[in-house]
Amino acid sequence: MGSQGHSAHAEAHLSEYVWGTIWSLVLTIFSFGLVMVGDFDATITKSLLILAAVVQVFVQLVYFLHMNGRSDQYWNTMSGIFTVIQVVILLGGTLWVMYHLQSNMQIGS
Repeated sequence: MGSQGHSAHAEAHLSEYVWGTIWSLVLTIFSFGLVMVGDFDATITKSLLILAAVVQVFVQLVYFLHMNGRSDQYWNTMSGIFTVIQVVILLGGTLWVMYHLQSNMQIGS
C-alpha cells in the first residue's frame, strides 16, 4: 500500500470527520434555534427535535464510527442493531411500568 496509500486513507478519514462535524453542528444549531425561536406548536417542535436527534445519531454512526454497508462492518452493524433493540425494550418497559404504576396509585380518582 505504501505511504501514499496510507496518506490517502488518512485524508479520506479526515474528510469524513470534517463532514461529520459540520453536519453535527448544523443539526445542533437547528435544534437550539428551533427551541429558542419557539414559533411552532409544542408537538411540532418535539417532533422536529426527535427527528434531528435521530439524524444526529446516524451522522455519528456513519461519519465517526464508520458504520456503513460494507461486508467488513457486519458485526458492528449487528451489535448496533442489538443495542437499539435493547434500548427500545428498556425504555418501552420502563414507560409501561411507570404508566401502570401511576394508574394504580390514583386512589379515588
